[in-house]
Amino acid sequence: MARHASSAFTVRQYMLAKDFELYYYNDNDLRSVDMHRHDYLECYFFLEGKVEMIVGGQKCQPTPGDVLIVLPGTEHCLHVLDASVPYRRFVFWVSTQYISILTESSPECGYIFDHVRQSGQPLLHFPLVPFLQLSDRLFALLDEIHADRYAKEMALSIRLNDLLLSLNRCSHELIEKETKLPGTSHYDAISRYILEHLSEELSLEHLSQVFYLSKYYIVHLFQDLIGLSPHQYITKQRLNRCADAIRTGTPISEAYLSCGFRDYSGFYRAFVKEFGESPRSYQNGHSPHVDRSQRKEPSPS
Repeated sequence: MARHASSAFTVRQYMLAKDFELYYYNDNDLRSVDMHRHDYLECYFFLEGKVEMIVGGQKCQPTPGDVLIVLPGTEHCLHVLDASVPYRRFVFWVSTQYISILTESSPECGYIFDHVRQSGQPLLHFPLVPFLQLSDRLFALLDEIHADRYAKEMALSIRLNDLLLSLNRCSHELIEKETKLPGTSHYDAISRYILEHLSEELSLEHLSQVFYLSKYYIVHLFQDLIGLSPHQYITKQRLNRCADAIRTGTPISEAYLSCGFRDYSGFYRAFVKEFGESPRSYQNGHSPHVDRSQRKEPSPS
């Protein structure tokens, strides 16, 4: 990556060029960006940092590999969450007129923009390989912008169209893969995976990596369909399985660990909140396998 390709951050929110502008930012002096909107398409390729973005009223915290598509007229802003972490990203602006002309001859180049418009989901998370492919094309376009070579305008046009084609092709492959999970929806696939791996690590980051979906998308998927966050759903399933184990005679000290809880105090509080009684009291009332006279409630602390 040539040193001159890294741009000084600007708060300007209008295009100077007719068709497109592309910037690579690597900031340490971080500033939040107030809510704003513009009349061109913005594609945001996240490489590193700790920020929160609000796009069309939806919050997201991008992770490396995320691509955010901001449609024209959509309000959005950015808040810096940790100024000690370098903030690296590509910001790509392209005029609606250019996209309109391009899609008249090549409708495929409007796929991702149509998808975001119809789904209301502006964030996509790409696996490493396709994201690197997109990064290579972004760097190649930046290199052409800053170079002074023969037939530069033609080269810029080719690089620009190659970037747009790659973005739409990678997006199409990702989305089609997601929507064609064998016989199930995203929610069904994720919930099945959770039930099969309750004793293991099930962080939102882990689920995002397993299913190649953004954390933002997974959270909204669960909230929209069942009214619970993924964490709440996982906790509920772990508690239900633990209650089943206790009823069949499994010692409480074994049951909570085998169901994915890492410490007794956290398990105890969650169990009481879910079932309205302590694990020992629940065992006394439901399990016929243990001598009640010898049951003693462990300390939750």
